[in-house]
Amino acid sequence: MASAFMQTSALTKRYGTTVGIEDLSLSLQAGEVFGFLGPNGAGKTTTIRLLLGFLRPTSGGFSMFGQDIAWGDWRHRARIGFLPGDLRLPRRLTGHQLLGLLGRLHGQINWSWVAHLVERLEVPLGHRIRTLSRGNLQKLGLIQALMHRPELIILDEPTTALDPLVQRTALEVLRELRDQGATVFFSSHHIDEVEKICDRVAFVRGGRLVGVEEIADLRSHLLARVEVRVTGEAPDLSSVEGVIRFEQRGETLALMVRGRPAPLLARLAALPVEEITWQAARLEDHFFTYYERAGEP
Repeated sequence: MASAFMQTSALTKRYGTTVGIEDLSLSLQAGEVFGFLGPNGAGKTTTIRLLLGFLRPTSGGFSMFGQDIAWGDWRHRARIGFLPGDLRLPRRLTGHQLLGLLGRLHGQINWSWVAHLVERLEVPLGHRIRTLSRGNLQKLGLIQALMHRPELIILDEPTTALDPLVQRTALEVLRELRDQGATVFFSSHHIDEVEKICDRVAFVRGGRLVGVEEIADLRSHLLARVEVRVTGEAPDLSSVEGVIRFEQRGETLALMVRGRPAPLLARLAALPVEEITWQAARLEDHFFTYYERAGEP
């Protein structure tokens, strides 16, 4: 099984009759941001806890860094950075004290890199953790996950409680680390941030894998909604490249468009257009089709 950077093979965890995750088979390549997308209770956190050895699988297995991982052998953990969705940190310590403690545990920390993260995320390290806002606590959690420049970064809902500006900065940092060779496993139920940062995305529902797709491929297949109001008689645009559906209502044209907008825009340029509304294709629409196909209300 050990070929990809990280790979699961029929990974399964059951809690009695309840399914946490079942028959999960994924393959991550080095240097990609892999989105793990699904609603609450889909099995995302269970999967992460299995990969980190916090839970023992009912069946199946996985490999990391090109090696099969046996239960109880967690030497690979030093090469992982982890941010849990239910972050808990020692409340009596300050941020400085916490990072100092973790630095001694990791060893060989580049403190200029840590200072760079602190500056970009604007974390008040002098305050005791118990006094931090939820957003500052989350930023401190991101720093502890990234401070040792891990090869594999596993993040469970990493932008929870972050304001939009800090969220953008955090995603920028992750992109930079990806470009430098790190691999990111990014669990979320926020579709917009997955679309911004991920190279590929897996959809899970009810503990089962629904599908895996390239973000670039998803965008090329998404449909945009277009409405055009023209002066006088409206022409038939159903034969224009990319137009999937065409409806004429008097002087108003309603279209569904897939792929490049250039052919339709070139045709519209020759018409007496009064008004045009273009609703861009959204990954969210495609996301919901997965759950409709799978029977999710």
